Amino acid sequence: MSYSLIDPDYESVLSGLAPWSEATLAGLPGAQCVKAAPGRLVYRVPRGGQVFYFKRYRPRRWWRRFVPTSKGRRERLITEAAHARGLPVPRLAAYAEQAGDAFLVLTEVGPQGHLVEVLRKRRTESGATLLNSKGFVPRQFLRRLAEFVADLHEKGFVHDDLSALHIRLDEADRFYLIDLDHGRFLSRVPDVLRLHNLLQLYRSMTRLSPRAVDVYRFFRYYCERVPAWRGREKLYWRRLAKAMDYRTRSARGLFFRARYAMILRGWTR
Repeated sequence: MSYSLIDPDYESVLSGLAPWSEATLAGLPGAQCVKAAPGRLVYRVPRGGQVFYFKRYRPRRWWRRFVPTSKGRRERLITEAAHARGLPVPRLAAYAEQAGDAFLVLTEVGPQGHLVEVLRKRRTESGATLLNSKGFVPRQFLRRLAEFVADLHEKGFVHDDLSALHIRLDEADRFYLIDLDHGRFLSRVPDVLRLHNLLQLYRSMTRLSPRAVDVYRFFRYYCERVPAWRGREKLYWRRLAKAMDYRTRSARGLFFRARYAMILRGWTR
């Protein structure tokens, strides 16, 4: 198998890795399997002084091999579109298809790790620069995180699973978004999807027990970045706060999901 699409900047680095196979990657020095699922296999491979992620998508149902919107193809298209719009995402180095399987090679971004990992590490380290003596997250860090999420929405991108595990940081504390197969571009991101993304991010951070003042500051910084929300912070905060409280204590079921959606849309008091 040879790559049907390859970035010229990485052609010399990846020239010796065809054909793509699990046995080939497992035999490379430093290669590590970071995820193995029925429909996806991900390898982390250092190559030529750089680090790449090799992804293989295998449809779990035979008929999905003929669907043009499979996960692998969708991630390729969204990654290319996001990179063209200047979003902080991994760069697509190579792509190929064979017998319905999609093969992607992405550059590594955020070598420090995902957001939860970095915050937990810095919280436990002595003399951490991210948390002050009172345990609050500095406002500048919250502001940059809120601006990062707001810029994604303002550019029409919405992530169906905006978790802290999908936000990575580099050495300069710049944020990057990964796993773009869960994302999509819209002409305008509606308010309900914005609130839903903010709620997803909050729920993924609950393991760190964030303080209420930090949650509110993050929301306020987000509103400052969104022109349509300026002056309406209290309205959207009531919806989000009610959804946060409701989501943590509600049981599963169709009624509760419908009620949760009504809260975010402001149909209930």
